[in-house]
Amino acid sequence: MTVRIFKHDRNELLKRGIEIISSTNDTKYHNRVVLVNLLLTGKISISLMSKASGLTTRTLSNWLSIVDNEGFEKLRAIKQSGRPDKLSDEQKAEIKKVLRESPDKHGYCVWDGISLSDYITSKYDIKYSIRQCQRLFHELGFSLQRAGTFPSLEEQNGSEREEFKKKQPKSGT
Repeated sequence: MTVRIFKHDRNELLKRGIEIISSTNDTKYHNRVVLVNLLLTGKISISLMSKASGLTTRTLSNWLSIVDNEGFEKLRAIKQSGRPDKLSDEQKAEIKKVLRESPDKHGYCVWDGISLSDYITSKYDIKYSIRQCQRLFHELGFSLQRAGTFPSLEEQNGSEREEFKKKQPKSGT
């Protein structure tokens, strides 16, 4: 078994690790610090810790090296930025203004995923799927609203029913 030679005092590193454990809410970081602290005590081997934690010996050894060379802060998980938005914040603000206007002003019967997708494609030349547009509605603070079903089939007012149907948007357009 090889013995690691530390650049910094092992006990000082352990002391710093214990301070971090009591002060952090980041569970991933917390767990990494705990595992490194257990290894720093010298009472448990990397191979035994690897078996107990399900992590590779390489990972644990790398964490020890990182702590020794760069400090515990380098064990924090890096925030993943994800895929960048297709629309800029300015474009989203413009879309929000447009959605507050009447849809027939822009050639649509109602603002829904289909009409918003078509609007974004024609205005910005950016392809947004219907589902992306539904998410965009939510992101911009809008909620799904469906037309009422007036008058019901049981009632004897056929002329009102026909008039109501004429006013409803055609689905799929």
